[in-house]
Amino acid sequence: IVETVGVGQSEIEITGLSDTTVVVLVPESGDEIQTMKSGLMEIADIFVVNKADRPEADTFIRNLKLMMTTSSTLDEKHLPVIKTIASTKQGVEELVSAIKNHQVKNTIPEKRSWLLAERAFHLLQQQQMKGYNKSEIKSGIEEALRNGKFNLFRFVKNLEHKQI
Repeated sequence: IVETVGVGQSEIEITGLSDTTVVVLVPESGDEIQTMKSGLMEIADIFVVNKADRPEADTFIRNLKLMMTTSSTLDEKHLPVIKTIASTKQGVEELVSAIKNHQVKNTIPEKRSWLLAERAFHLLQQQQMKGYNKSEIKSGIEEALRNGKFNLFRFVKNLEHKQI
C-alpha cells in the first residue's frame, strides 16, 4: 500500500508501481471535483467517498458519477464509487471487495505498463541530458540573444554536435 497526499506528478507516477489505485475524496471537495485534473481521472481504478454520512455526500457522489460519464478517458471504464465512513468502518468490506475484483480482472495492468513506459521514457531523457549543463546553455542563449543571431533549432543542433 502506497499512500500519498494530494495529486501531483509524483503521485501520478507512483500509480505506475501499483496494481490498483484507490482515489479517496471527501464531500467537502465538491468544487474541486469540477476542476479535477484529467490525470486523476486516468489513474483511478476505484473512487472512495469517505465521510459519506455528511449531508453533501450524495450530491457529491452524483456529481462525481456525472463527471465520470462525460469524461472521454473513462469511456470504456466503469469505475466503482464506494461510500465509506472510516470512523465506523462502514463501507470498508465493499471497498475490499472492489479492490479484489479489480485485481482479478486486471491480470495485465494496461495502466501500469503505460505509466512504467512513461517513467522509462523520462529516465532515458535524463540519461541523454547528463552531459549538458543548464547554466552553460542559458549563458550560450544569452550571448546569442545579445548578438541578435539566435535560432533555437540551430542552437540545439550545435549543442548536440558538441556532445558527440
